[in-house]
Amino acid sequence: MISLVPDFKRPLLRPPPRNPLPFLPRPGPGREPGSSFDFVGTAHFTGRSIHDAIQAASSGLHSGVAVELDRARFDELNRMRYSVGPQLRARAEGEFVAATDAFGNRDGDIWLLDWSIEQIDQRVRMTLTPQELWRWRSVSSDIFPYEIKGARLWEAGMKDEALHYLDFTTSAMREYFPSLYRVLIIERNLLIAARLMEVESQLAAPQARMLVLMGMAHIDGVRELLSEPERVSEGFDRYGLNYSSPIRIRRARVN
Repeated sequence: MISLVPDFKRPLLRPPPRNPLPFLPRPGPGREPGSSFDFVGTAHFTGRSIHDAIQAASSGLHSGVAVELDRARFDELNRMRYSVGPQLRARAEGEFVAATDAFGNRDGDIWLLDWSIEQIDQRVRMTLTPQELWRWRSVSSDIFPYEIKGARLWEAGMKDEALHYLDFTTSAMREYFPSLYRVLIIERNLLIAARLMEVESQLAAPQARMLVLMGMAHIDGVRELLSEPERVSEGFDRYGLNYSSPIRIRRARVN
């Protein structure tokens, strides 16, 4: 599902010099890569996804929550609570922040896994072609109705039917806007997987579980990368990515 649309009016950019991936995080002793994570795939800001996220985060089974946000978006969505009534708070915050709220008063960590909007926009402008700019103006209006239909079906609990429409938008992006697909899906999958590997390497207890929430379009790709960690390093080299650690927000229980 297309959840972020960069500013196509800004000029295209040349790639900056690249620093290689400084390390390949590994899980702690006794863990298989990715085995510490419980994933919840979402359709952004739908009531159904918010409900699923709250249920999972409030279960008491997890030592932390990792979400597909950066610090600026996390802070902005958290501020929404001050501008809406309690009955609209979860909808305004979205499923990711609603999950961190539902995690509750306990010791644990919130991990932010995504690039900032500015970094995503920069990556797109490094890779976008003039042909894709032209296609965006001509066909983008035909794609978005499929996302809207998919979100409505998801909201109604018809997830299999919803995925038919949401997968169509992802497939259309891959066909018509390969540079956009590369950044929004492939490169972000690599970043999220690498950051989750670092998170997993820092889990102290072998039995610790981490709840991970991200859009449905990322779930399969991230899981596959976690099962084959060497592909993360290869992907960083192939696409010229620079690694940066996830943002950790420490939660401490208040009695």
